[in-house]
Amino acid sequence: MLESTLTTPLSTELLPTATAPLLPSLSTLRQSSGTLTFSNGQLISDFKTPTGETKGTIAIAQLTNDVSTALQQVQGTLSFDQGIATSNLTTPSGDFTGTTAFSELVSNTVSEVVKSISGSVPFSDGQLNIDVPTVIGEVQGTIEFGNGAFVTNLTTPIGDYFSSIDFREQDQFPFSFGNIPGVVNFNDGLVTLDLVPQTQGEEIAVPINALSGNVVFNNGQATLNIPTVLGSFGTNFDLSALTTQTVTEALSGSGTVTFTNGIAAIDTTGGLGTVKTTLNLPQLAQDIGSVLANTQGTIGFDQGIVTSNLITPSGNLAGTINLSALIG
Repeated sequence: MLESTLTTPLSTELLPTATAPLLPSLSTLRQSSGTLTFSNGQLISDFKTPTGETKGTIAIAQLTNDVSTALQQVQGTLSFDQGIATSNLTTPSGDFTGTTAFSELVSNTVSEVVKSISGSVPFSDGQLNIDVPTVIGEVQGTIEFGNGAFVTNLTTPIGDYFSSIDFREQDQFPFSFGNIPGVVNFNDGLVTLDLVPQTQGEEIAVPINALSGNVVFNNGQATLNIPTVLGSFGTNFDLSALTTQTVTEALSGSGTVTFTNGIAAIDTTGGLGTVKTTLNLPQLAQDIGSVLANTQGTIGFDQGIVTSNLITPSGNLAGTINLSALIG
């Protein structure tokens, strides 16, 4: 459970719009069921909550303008120190102040996203090529894991993203190649086969970035399969736990985000290095709105489980995520 001293709890009404709320409050979302339907520029809400039924329809263009206008009224700062976020913000719904375990919140979110990934993705030279549609546009680039670091280099609808996080000594995963024991060592960037376990110095080490194969994802688990001229070998590891620990450590830095009329000036230092940039939140809302206005399909909610089935201008977006770890 996330610990928080926020005097204004997180709410779906934090940025009010001109219409009734389209979603139940976060406190009742896990006990609610219903759908958000995107149809010809309209967003249709139909929910059953512990307090009764709620229905509503709004033009996405109007919703976008409402959210963008509300974001222009956000002022104040978010301060980060060792994974704890302290907020001192003024929003259209009032002051938003207090502390929350930011790194834990983000790592839980990442964990749930990882668990929602399924399927097989090929890799070569120690990197995955990423080309994924999202609600706000295409995410493209590479994720490298063959040189002792988890390197993300992506182009997203909200800008380029680059990070390099060193693997830890414990990020090693054993496997067997026939009767030969081996280890995938992400920290050293090597796959090692111990040809004669009883004798030191009889190991064969191959750089991960010299190998090709595929990674199979299923509910947070990842199976690395690598074909060779002698046959295939593979190892299974808990990708969800690995990314959760890595992200938590990477976000345990310090810095501030200053909001002026909805423009976020970011200045942080931590495991991801120094980040200095600005993000225009009102414009981002407009950009996302233009995509959503041309999106068809549904997002279903059932006791904290969210299932998307959307056709966006960037491609299909389908998947499931469990909100329970995020909203308590």
